[in-house]
Amino acid sequence: MPVQCFICDVILRGKRTRVCLSFTPYTYVSYPEKIGELLGEEFVIIVTPADYMCMKCTSILNHTDKLENDVKLLKNVLLTNVQKKYRMLPADQPEHSSSVGGSDAPTKIRKVPSNNQIYKCHMCPFRSKNLGDRRNHVMHNHSKQKANEKQTVTKAVTQEQTTEVTLEETASVFQLHSKLNSMKNQQVAFTNEDKNTMAVQCFICDVILRGQQTRVCSSFTPYTYVSYPEKIGELLGEEFVIIVTPADYMCMKCSSLLNHTDKLENDVKLIKKLLLTYVQKKYRMLPADQPEHSSSAAGSDASTKIRKDPSNNQIYKCHMCPFQSKNFGERRNHVMHNHTKKKGNEKQTLTKAVIQEQKQHKTNHQLNKDNIPDEFSEVPKQETHNISEKAIGGGETGTDNLNI
Repeated sequence: MPVQCFICDVILRGKRTRVCLSFTPYTYVSYPEKIGELLGEEFVIIVTPADYMCMKCTSILNHTDKLENDVKLLKNVLLTNVQKKYRMLPADQPEHSSSVGGSDAPTKIRKVPSNNQIYKCHMCPFRSKNLGDRRNHVMHNHSKQKANEKQTVTKAVTQEQTTEVTLEETASVFQLHSKLNSMKNQQVAFTNEDKNTMAVQCFICDVILRGQQTRVCSSFTPYTYVSYPEKIGELLGEEFVIIVTPADYMCMKCSSLLNHTDKLENDVKLIKKLLLTYVQKKYRMLPADQPEHSSSAAGSDASTKIRKDPSNNQIYKCHMCPFQSKNFGERRNHVMHNHTKKKGNEKQTLTKAVIQEQKQHKTNHQLNKDNIPDEFSEVPKQETHNISEKAIGGGETGTDNLNI
């Protein structure tokens, strides 16, 4: 018996891979588990050591594994950029809001606080599960201590400044000029820092946008045509809430990463559809025609098969009469026993009509031959050709002299 591929109907003659002992090269998942992920939870896959796959199907399966691994890596890169900017660490900051481009709180990514989180006071052993209680505790108990510390710090600074002033009064004129120049340089540096803080930053990373940039709220992915906020929400998960304003932009690096992940996900979907078509063709997994089917690879028994749960609501109709049934076999038997005879009778009537037409054509031809006038019968012997009657009409053997 020829050995067939486990997924498609190709007969294996050269290189092949055993299904039960093979693993994907990137995520190291067994082939039966990978095929189960492809088909879904509706199907049950049973594999024997006699089942093999062709090189085409193995390469397609390995390519899907590679694309899924690349998608995971790109998502991890984007997640690290978001976590660095918004400081989304569950132990340090369970709830965080950050604005982009100096805007207010509506542009932020919030994390839902977990119920098991305990909030500690950094100045005393106070603890509470409610963030508001910890905030009120700090406001009522430790705000005075902070104010006193600030007062002591300001006093020390004023004393230092007075001592510096006395030293400056005794210093020379050249030292005063140098200090004035240094103060000017410091002012220029502060103004540059203020400009940088007021500049527009990327929505995902901390890069300051100066060249090309894409608006988050009005941009879509090029392959699946999904908006950028929805794509970022799929990346982060349901734990986070994303609020975007028209003032939010993304750098070209983050936008290219997001578009590349969209491309890889689209490629994975297309390759999975291709493998599904191969499996559906081989095992005939069509819900309308065959709700339950079992097929074995390499001519093995029913232990190597892919089963689908039957659909009881399907009704099969006859296209030649109003017969209906839920069983596909009953509909087939009905057509075989009731409508095949009609087709045979139609064929017989057609053949009879064709035979009658042929007979009428022959009789008409013979009548036309017998009604030839006598003028053509007497022809001189010098201007005649001997032609056999078989070639003319199929009469008795002999020759007739016809005038040319």
